[in-house]
Amino acid sequence: MDIGFILKKFIGGLFMPMSIVFVLGIIGLLFLFFKSYNRAKLFLTLSFLTLFVFSYNPISNALISNLEYANKSLLEVPKDIKYIAVLGSGHTSNDNLSIISQMDESSLARVSEGVSLYHKTNGAKLIFSGYSGNDNVPHAFMQKDLALELGVKEEDIITFANPKDTYEEAVAIKELLGNEPFVLVTSAFHMSRAIDTFHLVGLSPIPAPTGHKSSNVDYLKRPSSHEMQKSEMAIWEYLGLLFNKLKQLI
Repeated sequence: MDIGFILKKFIGGLFMPMSIVFVLGIIGLLFLFFKSYNRAKLFLTLSFLTLFVFSYNPISNALISNLEYANKSLLEVPKDIKYIAVLGSGHTSNDNLSIISQMDESSLARVSEGVSLYHKTNGAKLIFSGYSGNDNVPHAFMQKDLALELGVKEEDIITFANPKDTYEEAVAIKELLGNEPFVLVTSAFHMSRAIDTFHLVGLSPIPAPTGHKSSNVDYLKRPSSHEMQKSEMAIWEYLGLLFNKLKQLI
């Protein structure tokens, strides 16, 4: 068990908007039970405002669009590219479902983008990465199965089933490719942190962001869990970028 990996996930989770909403709400309720009404009002109000702000479309869009449009979509693949690396996301293995239904939304977008770019090259190799997590099947193998169904030749697929996060994916790809140029495919909101992480190990990939989640700003749109999810995705990436900066200073 990787304690550092678990600790990083736990600490990062504490800074997520919904975690903050619950913590503020619980503190507010405790003050309420102990009849400290002014403090209770303060913390319950802060809890409600946090919930509203990060669930509100203009806020969530502003947070995530700054990340998503930091890198342009790759519409034409350079002719000399021999490798396309597709970062992992998530899945839930279920033999009763099609491979598409077993993949999460980000995985579908990433693999589809990678396969689309693969078909624009002259025999490039596709690299898939990702460990099993709480599942019995490594994510890289699920990505491979989907790519095979989408017409990729098996001999053109390379899998890394052990990397648990973006940094470990970057290290594995560095060991394989050295300084060989390659295209990097990941979700648009994740691309800035991915590029930053790959730079840390001495790689300069060509970004191919996909699965954009930002939408037209709608000030009249009601707050929703969908918008909260976008905010949390964005904040997780900002925390990751901050973590990378701290690693450079240490």
